[in-house]
Amino acid sequence: KQWYQRRVRATKQFEESAAVMSKELGSIKKEHSVLLGAHQNAEKKLSKLSAKNKQLKENEKKMTKSLKLAEAHIIKTAEELYAVVQSKNGLLRERTVMAKEIELLQTQLCDTPQYIPRMEHVQAEKENVPTQYT
Repeated sequence: KQWYQRRVRATKQFEESAAVMSKELGSIKKEHSVLLGAHQNAEKKLSKLSAKNKQLKENEKKMTKSLKLAEAHIIKTAEELYAVVQSKNGLLRERTVMAKEIELLQTQLCDTPQYIPRMEHVQAEKENVPTQYT
């Protein structure tokens, strides 16, 4: 009889233990399912971020190339502008020299006697009458 009672208790303990293990297994399965879903979401995000990173690197390469072209254009434009400024400075120097030469010539002309037109020519100009001088 004791043997039977021990067997019944052992069976009952086994069933209780099995029920607890079954609940734990269900809980573990739920937890595994949640973790698996989170892992899959993380992999999707990683995939999206990797694709976006690749696109950004390509854009960076394009922008770097564009920036180099823009820098080259700016340098070329600056060189052309410098040449224009140098040319303008040269022209201004020539103009200054020419102005001095003109001033010198005018001074020399003032020193020589000037041509005085006949009075009939001056009078005709006032009256707007053509003469041999106009």
